[in-house]
Amino acid sequence: MSVLGTIADFATRRLAPLLSPLHHRRHRRALLRGRPSTAAVQQARASWWGGDPRWYPGGTPPRRHNRVTPLVDGDRFLGELFTALHSARHYVYVAGWCLTPELPLRRGTPQELVETRLLEVLRTTAARVPVRILLWAGSRAVLHPSPADMERVVRVFARQAPDNLTCRLDHTAHFSHCHHQKAIVVDGQLAFVGGMDLTTLTGDRWDVPGHPLRAGPNWHDIQVKLEGEVVADVEQNFRQRWQGSCPNRAPQAAGDLPNQRAPVLDPKWETLAQVVRTIPHAVYATMPRGEFGIRHAYLSALRHAQRFIYLENQYLWSPEVMDVLVEQLQRPHVGPFRIVIVLPAGAHSGKWDNDQHVRKLRANAAIMDKADRGDRPLVCSVHGYQTGSFPASWFLDEGEVLTFEH
Repeated sequence: MSVLGTIADFATRRLAPLLSPLHHRRHRRALLRGRPSTAAVQQARASWWGGDPRWYPGGTPPRRHNRVTPLVDGDRFLGELFTALHSARHYVYVAGWCLTPELPLRRGTPQELVETRLLEVLRTTAARVPVRILLWAGSRAVLHPSPADMERVVRVFARQAPDNLTCRLDHTAHFSHCHHQKAIVVDGQLAFVGGMDLTTLTGDRWDVPGHPLRAGPNWHDIQVKLEGEVVADVEQNFRQRWQGSCPNRAPQAAGDLPNQRAPVLDPKWETLAQVVRTIPHAVYATMPRGEFGIRHAYLSALRHAQRFIYLENQYLWSPEVMDVLVEQLQRPHVGPFRIVIVLPAGAHSGKWDNDQHVRKLRANAAIMDKADRGDRPLVCSVHGYQTGSFPASWFLDEGEVLTFEH
């Protein structure tokens, strides 16, 4: 971390007790402003899925015919992405937070480390089909990626990639926000969404199931491969953002995108799926009120849990999520009910919120103990070493320790 980044992190930790409540109140106002309209709710109630509270009524509807494949760890995702880009025949769209042109997609041999660098793969792909990349424009404060970092990425592609590849920066995010979507569409038939950016900034996203220790931050994440009807919704999100990110936001701004291709469906694909997203208000002209489908999906899933809740995340930030977890602890359940939460021990700017919310869960667990209730939370902090062959331990609440030798 840079000196300025270290100073910013120190200041954030000291100011968090003052700023966090204000930020949460501001967030609640935004959520009220972005509630689905009455017309959207009524239309949803009249549909085949309107009686199921899992589905979000304010965005694209759930689709019936899909195949959803989890890709756990970066090695699996990057390998699948390499194959998809190599097979592209019509177009490729990439939306991300940050991008490292030198990122290798395959790591099996020294030759693959060179030949499968993202820049090389996208350059080869763009020789056949249009490639469009949309990235966040960077932080205007002291955090990374900075605008200079992102402009460098644009220049690399402009110098070394063919004209059929366009990399654009999205400047529409509010001052304290960023564009954090990670979505890739290939030919309108295949999409990838999830937690992994195509970058090594703040840590290489490549990992394997054995999780060998590597230099720098060790990332563990997941991506999802989508096939079927929902691919069209992922592509529509990219098209909306591509048009909305243009300086004039004119309808013709999307004219350099190829015509959308409808997904070809396999009768065996019967997984129900819905694309949900977070769009703050007043960012894109097509969504002035914003859209908060991810919030709806999280809260609905947590409220309807019957046996257990497992949360593995960088931050435990949302007070609304905490309220639902406490409700679940206090609610009588038929049979055992458990909540397991895995958090990093050294979360950066979110550590204060993590600590406050863990204390709240522990306090409620103590109340349940006095009431002789078996429903208890288990909060785990992951302690990993940057380099070397030391064991990485998970220090669990109640004094238990799980140790994994690497």
